[in-house]
Formats: sequence, structure tokens, C-alpha cells
Amino acid sequence: MLLDPELAEFLKNVSESGNKAFEIMSIDDMRQATKRLSVFYGDVEPVHKVETRAIKADDHDFLVRIYHPSPAKKLPMLLYFHAGGYVRGDVELCDPICRKIANRSSCIVISVNYRLAPEDKFPAALEDAYTTLCFAHRYAHEIGGSKDHIAVAGDSTGGNLATVLTLLTRERKGPKISFQILMYPVVDYTYSFPSHEKFAKGYFMTEEALKFYESQYFPPDADRKDPYISPYFIKHFDNLPPAYIITAECDPVRDEGEAYAEKLKKSGIKVVHYRFKGTMHAFIYFSPISKKADEAIFSVAEALHGFFRETIEKALHGQ
Repeated sequence: MLLDPELAEFLKNVSESGNKAFEIMSIDDMRQATKRLSVFYGDVEPVHKVETRAIKADDHDFLVRIYHPSPAKKLPMLLYFHAGGYVRGDVELCDPICRKIANRSSCIVISVNYRLAPEDKFPAALEDAYTTLCFAHRYAHEIGGSKDHIAVAGDSTGGNLATVLTLLTRERKGPKISFQILMYPVVDYTYSFPSHEKFAKGYFMTEEALKFYESQYFPPDADRKDPYISPYFIKHFDNLPPAYIITAECDPVRDEGEAYAEKLKKSGIKVVHYRFKGTMHAFIYFSPISKKADEAIFSVAEALHGFFRETIEKALHGQ
């Protein structure tokens, strides 16, 4: 497989830098290295308003960052869950992405600073995701959003959280999720698809790293076919939302994401799927060095705007 020349040059520079691979770093070093990668993420794009709020859960607080594309009220809302293997990353990691999505979709974006492993194991991040969904639904009017038009999105393990959240809120009879956007999602922790072997090394995300992250978040005795861990094994897809799914061509988790898209389709759920040629895992973070990254982000915003078009137009016209 041939990587896009811009991304291939980036990986070459990373390889020649002599930096340690994430999976052999300490957790603290890994988190600091993630912050240093932000130099590749590009300049921040202005939006109408950005605010940070603390959400109170039963025994802890966590932050969300809310991006308002305009002063309009009753806009659709998107909950965004960042990547990072459940171990690293925060709202700063996906800040440039959230700004672009908000501006181009005309939707309010709520980025979630969920708890990280190994300090907080499964299902801590998922419960924070559900708490955020309930917060957005309950305080939609105060936020400026529409409680009846909520979407979820995430990339990598954030994509896992997004799609598992659709299952969790269905089972709990919680707030309805209208639409899900999954970017190179991790949906099968049995590692049973061929792309895990084919792209195990040399394409930014390694098989070894995936297994390290898994070991930090999920208990060793947890059933890896539990749908709340591996949503590929969901048995009943009734009342799950339509999906827009992006996969990366040179990515260990490519095949499982595409197989999940097919499962959704066969269950009667409307799915749009694109495989971005010449890309690797996490490519959407590198827009300053890759046109493919912005193409993917803009396609997400377009899909979101298209799905909620009627609601957005009414909101922008004060109806």
C-alpha cells in the first residue's frame, strides 16, 4: 500500500527523529509526547464562541469544551470524543478539529474531557460519555442547542466510545442520538481481521500499541466480545442511529471498521462509508501537512450539516 506522499514524509521524519514509540514510554511521558505532537495540528480557527464547563458526576467532575459556530439558538449538537487509546489526549488534542467541524457544519460541538486509564478503568470513559449526553439533553436550551438533534462523533478509541454510547443510551432508554460519525473506529478487541497483521508496524499506529492501550483500560478478565467493549459484536441493531464512517487505508483497524459498517447496513441502518486512500490511523490530526486530513474533516462537517440541514436552517432564521 502506498501512503500519501505528505503522510509518508511525516512518518519518515518521525522514524528518523529517534523518539521512543508510545507503547514503550511511561504513561506520563506518553501524555507529554502527545502534547508535543500538537505542533503538527495547525493553527486554531476562530469560532463565534468557545466555553468550558464542568460537569458533575456522582463522585467526580470533568470538563467539556463547547464550540458555538454562531449566536443562533436550537442548533444541533455534536458530542466529540478524542482519540488516545483511553490513556492520553484531552480537549486540546482535538481542538483544531472541533473548530473546523463547528464552523463548517453550523452545529454546536461539545468536546469531552473524559477520564483516562490506567487511573480510571472501563467503563469510566463510557460513563463520562453518557453523563455528557444527559447534560447536553438537559441543558440544551441553556447551551443554545436542540435536545432533539444530538449526534456523536469520535476517532479511534473515541470512535469506540461514540458508537458504544449509542448502544448504552438505547439500553438505558436515555436521550436519543440521531446520528453517529465514526473515524477509523476501534470496534473489535479480538484482533481477528487481516488488517491487524498487514499494518502491524510502520503506519503510525502499531498492533503493539493497540494492545498496550487495551490493557490499560479494560480489565484482563473482561470478555472482549462484550458489545460495550467491542461493538462489532452487538447482536441487535434496532433503533441505533444512521452512521457516517471513515476508515484509513493503511491502518490496523481498517477492516473491523469496514466490517462494522457492513453489519449496520445489513441491519437496515443507513450508512455512508469512505475509505481514505493513502492514509494511516489518526491522519485527521495532521491537516497542516496533509490535504487528506482536511478533506476528511470537511466531509464529516458536510455529512453532519446535511443530516441536520432542515434544523440548522430553521435555527439560523430564528424559527
